[in-house]
Parts: sequence; structure tokens; C-alpha cells
Amino acid sequence: MRAAVHFRYGPPSVLRSSEVELPLPGRGDVLVRVGAASVHPGDCFVMTGVPYVVRLAFGLRRPRHGIPGRDLAGVVAAVGKDVTALRPGDEVFGWSTAGTLAEYARVPADNLVSAPANLSVVQAAAVPTSAMTALQALRDVANVRPGQTVLVTGASGGVGSFAVQIAKALGAEVTGVCSTRNVDLVRSLGADQVVDYTRTELHPHREALRRHPRQRGSPAPSAGSSKRACCPGSPVSG
Repeated sequence: MRAAVHFRYGPPSVLRSSEVELPLPGRGDVLVRVGAASVHPGDCFVMTGVPYVVRLAFGLRRPRHGIPGRDLAGVVAAVGKDVTALRPGDEVFGWSTAGTLAEYARVPADNLVSAPANLSVVQAAAVPTSAMTALQALRDVANVRPGQTVLVTGASGGVGSFAVQIAKALGAEVTGVCSTRNVDLVRSLGADQVVDYTRTELHPHREALRRHPRQRGSPAPSAGSSKRACCPGSPVSG
């Protein structure tokens, strides 16, 4: 099968299209014929090996897995032993750590679900990592409940766009922060209020903070502090 491969860290030029061996599904695995695979910032980190901490998980000197990619959507081609919930021909989407930028990918059955009929294969492939990040942040970490308010910075981004929709589904009142060109998009996702950060001063001392020598980091909140850090595309509940 054809696959994108890389055997060293670096810019996109390290990627090559190559003929590789077709993976076989093991116990609990599914072989998926890939219809679409998406790329997100995490794939860039793995490709470049920067920040260097990613090399602890993916290989110190070179990538441990030659095929990049994590999220995919496609059709089940074969199933391994003990797989009962899926069968060949099923349309699925999910994620794999064995590489998805290929014609076929070996995926643990537990990492796949049936693709919704109202999503194209391309749309389904864009869901897994970003949507799971938003879901875990809102449901499992922030424990958002009906009636709460949620502020989503980077509301038009990969994680942020899912965070807006999930927060609304959980019953929260949502404010999304984005640039001018994405205001209508964020509103269409269900945000109750949309803040255009190019026209609204979010913090009166923002410029002074940018010039501060510690602008790249901040001290951790004390044990009794109620402050929470927030990065682009992440939700903060209150």
C-alpha cells in the first residue's frame, strides 16, 4: 500500500510517499481502508520532534513509527480476533497511534465508532482528536452543568469550535472569542455571545503584559487560588 512516511524529524520535506507493507489486524484490531485522514498541530509536533519532550514518547533520535497521522475515517476492510462490534463494510471514524496517512490503517476496535450518516468521510475524519479534547475538558475536567457560563477562547479553532457546540449541548451559556472574519461562524455554532478580540479590549493591561519579561510564562496559582490558565481553543467554565 502507499503511505506517507518519515524516518527523521524535520519540516514537511522529510515526508515521502512510499510503498509499505499492508498491516494485519491483531487481536482486538480493525483494518480500515482510509477514506480521509486529518492533520492537526500534534502531527506537526511529531513530524518536527519539537518541542523535544514529544521525542520521549515518539522516539529520541528518529520517529518510532514511520507513518504519521492520528485521525481517520473510512471503511472496515477486515477485523481481528475478538472484534464483534464491527464488521467489514462498516463506515467508521476514530483514531490510531499506528499512523493514518496511508491507504490502510490498523486501529484498535475500541478507538472506532460508526460514522454518522449526515457527515461526509472528510468531515468525520476531522472530528476525533479535537472533539475528544473539547469533550474531556468540558465534561470530565470542568464538569460543566446546565446554567453555567463558559468562555471559549479561539472559538473558531479546531478544539474551540467543538467546545462551543459541546458546551451548548451540556446546557451552558457560551461566549466565544474569535477574530472578525469568524464571528458569524462562531455564532452559527451556537455561541450566545461572540467577542471579536480585534475590536474589544479583553484586558486593559494586555499590551503591558506582552512587554513584561515573563510574558512567556506565569507563576502557578497558589493552593487557594481560583484562577485558571487558558490557552487558545480551550474552554473555561464559571
